[in-house]
Amino acid sequence: MSIARRLLIAGAETQAGTGGSVEDLTPCNGEVGATVQAAGGEDVVGAIDAAGAVDFSSFMSSRQIWMCSDRVIVEERIPDPFLEKLVAKAASLSVGDPSEPHNVIGPMINEAAAERVHGMVQGGMVQGGMVQSAMSQGARLAFGGTTPDGALTTPTVLPGVTTRMAISQEEIFGPVCGVETARDEDHAVELAKSANYGLSAGVFSEDIRRGYRVATRLRTGIVHVNDQSVDDESQAPVGGVGDSGYGKFGGQAGIDSFTTLRWLTMQMGRREFPF
Repeated sequence: MSIARRLLIAGAETQAGTGGSVEDLTPCNGEVGATVQAAGGEDVVGAIDAAGAVDFSSFMSSRQIWMCSDRVIVEERIPDPFLEKLVAKAASLSVGDPSEPHNVIGPMINEAAAERVHGMVQGGMVQGGMVQSAMSQGARLAFGGTTPDGALTTPTVLPGVTTRMAISQEEIFGPVCGVETARDEDHAVELAKSANYGLSAGVFSEDIRRGYRVATRLRTGIVHVNDQSVDDESQAPVGGVGDSGYGKFGGQAGIDSFTTLRWLTMQMGRREFPF
Protein backbone atom coordinates (compact mmCIF):
# COMPACT_ATOMS: atom_id res chain seq x y z
CA MET A 1 0.00 0.00 0.00
CA SER A 2 1.36 3.41 -0.95
CA ILE A 3 1.02 6.36 1.42
CA ALA A 4 0.75 9.96 0.25
CA ARG A 5 3.83 11.99 1.14
CA ARG A 6 1.96 15.29 1.24
CA LEU A 7 -1.70 16.30 1.07
CA LEU A 8 -3.45 19.43 -0.17
CA ILE A 9 -6.65 20.24 1.74
CA ALA A 10 -8.82 22.77 -0.07
CA GLY A 11 -12.31 24.05 0.62
CA ALA A 12 -14.24 24.93 3.74
CA GLU A 13 -12.87 25.36 7.23
CA THR A 14 -11.23 22.13 8.36
CA GLN A 15 -10.11 20.92 11.75
CA ALA A 16 -7.36 18.31 11.76
CA GLY A 17 -6.40 16.13 14.66
CA THR A 18 -3.45 13.80 15.06
CA GLY A 19 -3.01 10.57 16.87
CA GLY A 20 -0.31 7.96 17.25
CA SER A 21 3.34 8.62 16.71
CA VAL A 22 5.05 11.31 14.69
CA GLU A 23 5.95 8.65 12.12
CA ASP A 24 2.25 8.36 11.26
CA LEU A 25 1.85 12.02 10.28
CA THR A 26 1.56 13.14 6.67
CA PRO A 27 2.47 16.80 5.98
CA CYS A 28 -0.45 18.83 4.68
CA ASN A 29 -0.76 22.02 2.71
CA GLY A 30 -3.94 23.69 3.94
CA GLU A 31 -5.94 26.00 1.68
CA VAL A 32 -9.09 26.01 3.75
CA GLY A 33 -11.61 28.58 4.99
CA ALA A 34 -11.26 32.01 3.49
CA THR A 35 -13.19 35.09 4.45
CA VAL A 36 -11.84 37.75 2.11
CA GLN A 37 -11.97 41.52 2.21
CA ALA A 38 -12.36 44.14 -0.46
CA ALA A 39 -11.28 47.50 0.99
CA GLY A 40 -11.76 50.87 -0.70
CA GLY A 41 -11.38 54.55 -0.02
CA GLU A 42 -13.50 57.52 -0.93
CA ASP A 43 -12.10 57.55 -4.45
CA VAL A 44 -13.48 54.22 -5.72
CA VAL A 45 -16.62 55.48 -7.45
CA GLY A 46 -14.91 57.29 -10.29
CA ALA A 47 -13.15 55.69 -13.24
CA ILE A 48 -12.66 52.36 -11.44
CA ASP A 49 -15.76 50.16 -11.51
CA ALA A 50 -15.32 48.95 -7.94
CA ALA A 51 -19.02 48.14 -7.61
CA GLY A 52 -18.89 45.92 -10.69
CA ALA A 53 -15.80 44.12 -9.41
CA VAL A 54 -17.32 43.59 -5.97
CA ASP A 55 -20.55 42.33 -7.54
CA PHE A 56 -18.62 39.80 -9.63
CA SER A 57 -16.47 38.52 -6.77
CA SER A 58 -19.44 38.31 -4.40
CA PHE A 59 -21.95 36.49 -6.60
CA MET A 60 -20.13 34.39 -9.20
CA SER A 61 -20.92 30.69 -8.78
CA SER A 62 -23.37 31.72 -6.05
CA ARG A 63 -20.31 32.72 -3.98
CA GLN A 64 -19.29 29.08 -3.60
CA ILE A 65 -15.65 29.67 -4.50
CA TRP A 66 -13.08 30.08 -1.77
CA MET A 67 -11.67 33.32 -3.23
CA CYS A 68 -15.06 35.08 -3.44
CA SER A 69 -15.61 38.24 -1.40
CA ASP A 70 -17.52 37.80 1.83
CA ARG A 71 -16.86 41.31 3.10
CA VAL A 72 -16.68 44.76 1.53
CA ILE A 73 -15.07 47.44 3.69
CA VAL A 74 -15.52 51.04 2.57
CA GLU A 75 -14.78 54.37 4.14
CA GLU A 76 -17.86 56.08 5.49
CA ARG A 77 -17.10 59.11 3.30
CA ILE A 78 -17.91 57.08 0.17
CA PRO A 79 -21.02 58.56 -1.44
CA ASP A 80 -24.22 56.57 -1.75
CA PRO A 81 -23.72 55.88 -5.49
CA PHE A 82 -21.32 53.04 -4.64
CA LEU A 83 -23.99 51.14 -2.74
CA GLU A 84 -26.60 52.10 -5.31
CA LYS A 85 -24.45 50.68 -8.11
CA LEU A 86 -23.82 47.52 -6.11
CA VAL A 87 -27.55 47.01 -5.50
CA ALA A 88 -28.44 47.79 -9.12
CA LYS A 89 -25.97 45.22 -10.41
CA ALA A 90 -27.19 42.60 -7.92
CA ALA A 91 -30.79 43.27 -8.96
CA SER A 92 -29.90 42.70 -12.61
CA LEU A 93 -28.66 39.15 -12.01
CA SER A 94 -31.23 36.52 -12.94
CA VAL A 95 -31.57 33.44 -10.72
CA GLY A 96 -32.42 29.98 -12.00
CA ASP A 97 -31.23 26.95 -13.92
CA PRO A 98 -27.58 27.64 -14.86
CA SER A 99 -28.01 25.67 -18.08
CA GLU A 100 -30.10 28.60 -19.30
CA PRO A 101 -27.62 31.17 -20.66
CA HIS A 102 -29.46 34.19 -19.24
CA ASN A 103 -29.26 32.94 -15.64
CA VAL A 104 -26.25 34.15 -13.64
CA ILE A 105 -27.06 32.87 -10.14
CA GLY A 106 -27.51 29.11 -9.98
CA PRO A 107 -28.39 26.89 -7.03
CA MET A 108 -26.29 26.33 -3.96
CA ILE A 109 -24.95 22.84 -3.34
CA ASN A 110 -28.17 21.78 -1.58
CA GLU A 111 -31.20 23.14 0.28
CA ALA A 112 -29.49 22.84 3.65
CA ALA A 113 -26.73 25.21 2.46
CA ALA A 114 -29.33 27.75 1.32
CA GLU A 115 -31.13 27.54 4.68
CA ARG A 116 -27.83 28.01 6.53
CA VAL A 117 -27.29 31.31 4.72
CA HIS A 118 -30.82 32.70 4.42
CA GLY A 119 -32.84 30.78 7.00
CA MET A 120 -36.01 28.76 6.55
CA VAL A 121 -39.74 29.36 6.89
CA GLN A 122 -41.13 28.26 10.24
CA GLY A 123 -44.62 29.23 11.37
CA GLY A 124 -44.98 31.67 8.47
CA MET A 125 -41.76 33.52 9.38
CA VAL A 126 -38.17 33.20 8.23
CA GLN A 127 -36.11 31.77 11.08
CA GLY A 128 -32.37 31.24 11.50
CA GLY A 129 -29.69 31.76 8.89
CA MET A 130 -26.66 34.05 8.76
CA VAL A 131 -28.55 36.85 7.00
CA GLN A 132 -31.40 36.88 9.52
CA SER A 133 -28.91 36.76 12.39
CA ALA A 134 -27.03 39.78 11.03
CA MET A 135 -30.26 41.73 10.50
CA SER A 136 -31.32 41.04 14.08
CA GLN A 137 -28.04 42.70 15.16
CA GLY A 138 -28.53 45.82 13.08
CA ALA A 139 -27.51 45.01 9.51
CA ARG A 140 -29.82 46.44 6.83
CA LEU A 141 -31.25 44.63 3.86
CA ALA A 142 -30.56 46.65 0.70
CA PHE A 143 -31.48 43.89 -1.72
CA GLY A 144 -32.40 40.19 -1.73
CA GLY A 145 -32.75 38.26 1.48
CA THR A 146 -35.74 36.35 0.19
CA THR A 147 -36.68 32.88 1.39
CA PRO A 148 -34.76 30.21 -0.55
CA ASP A 149 -36.60 28.39 -3.32
CA GLY A 150 -35.10 24.99 -2.71
CA ALA A 151 -31.38 25.49 -3.25
CA LEU A 152 -31.89 28.73 -5.20
CA THR A 153 -31.28 32.02 -3.41
CA THR A 154 -31.30 35.60 -4.63
CA PRO A 155 -28.11 37.69 -4.40
CA THR A 156 -28.22 39.69 -1.20
CA VAL A 157 -26.60 43.02 -0.34
CA LEU A 158 -26.35 43.68 3.37
CA PRO A 159 -24.94 47.06 4.50
CA GLY A 160 -24.48 47.86 8.17
CA VAL A 161 -22.49 44.70 8.93
CA THR A 162 -20.10 44.90 11.90
CA THR A 163 -17.30 42.68 13.15
CA ARG A 164 -19.42 41.37 16.02
CA MET A 165 -21.66 39.57 13.53
CA ALA A 166 -20.93 36.01 12.48
CA ILE A 167 -21.48 36.96 8.84
CA SER A 168 -18.40 39.21 9.12
CA GLN A 169 -16.12 36.71 10.81
CA GLU A 170 -17.15 33.39 9.23
CA GLU A 171 -17.14 32.18 5.65
CA ILE A 172 -20.60 32.71 4.15
CA PHE A 173 -20.27 30.41 1.11
CA GLY A 174 -23.46 31.81 -0.37
CA PRO A 175 -24.47 34.79 -2.56
CA VAL A 176 -24.35 37.46 0.15
CA CYS A 177 -22.33 40.67 0.12
CA GLY A 178 -21.88 42.18 3.58
CA VAL A 179 -20.83 45.84 3.56
CA GLU A 180 -18.92 47.34 6.49
CA THR A 181 -17.93 50.97 6.93
CA ALA A 182 -14.68 52.34 8.29
CA ARG A 183 -13.82 55.78 9.63
CA ASP A 184 -10.65 56.06 7.57
CA GLU A 185 -7.90 54.03 5.94
CA ASP A 186 -6.36 52.86 9.21
CA HIS A 187 -9.73 51.72 10.50
CA ALA A 188 -10.43 49.89 7.22
CA VAL A 189 -7.19 47.94 7.58
CA GLU A 190 -8.00 47.20 11.21
CA LEU A 191 -11.41 45.83 10.24
CA ALA A 192 -9.92 43.76 7.43
CA LYS A 193 -7.52 42.16 9.92
CA SER A 194 -10.23 41.39 12.47
CA ALA A 195 -11.14 38.00 10.99
CA ASN A 196 -8.97 34.93 11.53
CA TYR A 197 -9.02 34.21 7.81
CA GLY A 198 -6.81 35.74 5.15
CA LEU A 199 -6.76 34.16 1.71
CA SER A 200 -7.42 36.81 -0.94
CA ALA A 201 -8.30 40.51 -1.01
CA GLY A 202 -8.92 43.34 -3.44
CA VAL A 203 -8.06 46.99 -2.79
CA PHE A 204 -9.61 49.73 -4.92
CA SER A 205 -8.29 53.26 -5.23
CA GLU A 206 -7.75 55.71 -8.07
CA ASP A 207 -4.50 56.60 -6.30
CA ILE A 208 -2.35 53.58 -7.18
CA ARG A 209 0.19 54.50 -4.49
CA ARG A 210 -2.51 54.51 -1.87
CA GLY A 211 -3.82 51.19 -3.14
CA TYR A 212 -0.35 49.68 -2.89
CA ARG A 213 0.12 51.08 0.61
CA VAL A 214 -3.09 49.51 1.85
CA ALA A 215 -2.32 46.22 0.09
CA THR A 216 1.00 45.87 1.91
CA ARG A 217 -0.78 46.29 5.27
CA LEU A 218 -3.39 43.57 4.78
CA ARG A 219 -2.90 40.13 6.33
CA THR A 220 -3.77 37.98 3.32
CA GLY A 221 -1.84 35.51 1.20
CA ILE A 222 -3.08 37.18 -2.00
CA VAL A 223 -4.03 40.79 -2.65
CA HIS A 224 -4.99 42.52 -5.90
CA VAL A 225 -4.93 46.29 -6.34
CA ASN A 226 -7.84 47.63 -8.41
CA ASP A 227 -9.11 44.14 -9.10
CA GLN A 228 -11.47 41.74 -7.40
CA SER A 229 -10.37 38.85 -5.22
CA VAL A 230 -11.09 35.90 -7.56
CA ASP A 231 -7.99 35.33 -9.63
CA ASP A 232 -5.79 32.31 -10.25
CA GLU A 233 -2.81 31.70 -12.51
CA SER A 234 -0.84 28.49 -12.67
CA GLN A 235 2.49 30.21 -12.12
CA ALA A 236 1.30 32.26 -9.12
CA PRO A 237 1.75 31.13 -5.49
CA VAL A 238 -1.72 30.54 -4.05
CA GLY A 239 -2.31 30.18 -0.33
CA GLY A 240 -3.55 32.05 2.70
CA VAL A 241 -2.53 33.05 6.19
CA GLY A 242 -4.10 32.48 9.59
CA ASP A 243 -7.05 30.07 9.50
CA SER A 244 -6.99 30.20 5.70
CA GLY A 245 -4.30 27.57 5.79
CA TYR A 246 -0.58 27.26 5.25
CA GLY A 247 1.73 26.30 2.44
CA LYS A 248 1.36 27.24 -1.22
CA PHE A 249 0.40 25.62 -4.47
CA GLY A 250 1.06 26.94 -7.94
CA GLY A 251 4.32 28.12 -9.48
CA GLN A 252 7.73 27.54 -7.95
CA ALA A 253 6.26 27.91 -4.46
CA GLY A 254 3.96 24.95 -5.13
CA ILE A 255 6.87 22.86 -6.37
CA ASP A 256 8.81 23.75 -3.23
CA SER A 257 5.85 22.78 -1.03
CA PHE A 258 5.43 19.35 -2.63
CA THR A 259 9.08 18.39 -2.99
CA THR A 260 11.90 17.81 -0.53
CA LEU A 261 15.08 19.86 -0.81
CA ARG A 262 18.06 17.49 -0.59
CA TRP A 263 21.85 17.77 -0.66
CA LEU A 264 23.60 15.24 -2.90
CA THR A 265 27.34 15.17 -3.57
CA MET A 266 29.55 13.03 -5.82
CA GLN A 267 33.29 12.70 -5.21
CA MET A 268 35.02 12.32 -8.57
CA GLY A 269 38.51 11.48 -7.30
CA ARG A 270 40.46 10.17 -4.33
CA ARG A 271 39.85 12.26 -1.22
CA GLU A 272 42.58 12.75 1.36
CA PHE A 273 41.59 12.82 5.03
CA PRO A 274 43.59 14.38 7.87
CA PHE A 275 43.86 11.04 9.72
